[in-house]
Amino acid sequence: NLTDGRVRGFEALLRWHSPELGLVSPTRFIPLAEQTTLIHDLGLWAVREAMNGLVRLKKAAGDNTLTLNINLSPSQLQHDELLKQLPLLLENTGLLAQDINFELTESALHSDEQQFIERLQAIRQLGFGIYIDDFGTGYSSLKRLVRFPVSGLKIDRSFVDRMDKDQNKQVMVEMIITMARLLQLNVVAEGIETEPERQLLMKQQCYAAQGFLFYKPLPERHLIEQLARAETDDTLGRLSWITV
Repeated sequence: NLTDGRVRGFEALLRWHSPELGLVSPTRFIPLAEQTTLIHDLGLWAVREAMNGLVRLKKAAGDNTLTLNINLSPSQLQHDELLKQLPLLLENTGLLAQDINFELTESALHSDEQQFIERLQAIRQLGFGIYIDDFGTGYSSLKRLVRFPVSGLKIDRSFVDRMDKDQNKQVMVEMIITMARLLQLNVVAEGIETEPERQLLMKQQCYAAQGFLFYKPLPERHLIEQLARAETDDTLGRLSWITV
């Protein structure tokens, strides 16, 4: 939260630690998984692990309002098992659907298949949020944006990067924020790395952001340690500028 520096939520990031290959980026293994049925099992496992992780983070922080964003592949929505498992995962974890936001890249909106839209609607009806990730890079039309049941946008980091030195980027970011507000959508800015960027976003009435200015991605165990320390150590006060 840019207004008070408090953590409002996290984003789950998937990484593969391979004994042979080392740390493998999801840009390498997710496309391969999507070419097979492996994406269904992998995606469901990731959702389950992330939701269980949020339970632990809430406990460590002593804050039940924390939320979690989880990336979804469009391929996952082609499989019935995800929708079947989501209510069970809520029951098993004790989380509320409003604690979880699913993210889809803007390019995923290019699918006009009615079944795709209906599955997104089913997820929204369960109470989960749906965010468009990397917004501004996928060239989606406003017609699609209105048609799809989304609850929020995440402004792509390419617009935010050095926006204090680029008037055109400032205009683009302001347009996205204004459009989101008029459509009653939540908006989060990605890739914040400098204080001038944060100040400009505040000026443009964007009050939620993530990026290296606050913290770099952390393994869950390290994040829990910091959350627990912030809760018990009065000298730390707020856990300012820590997000994932």
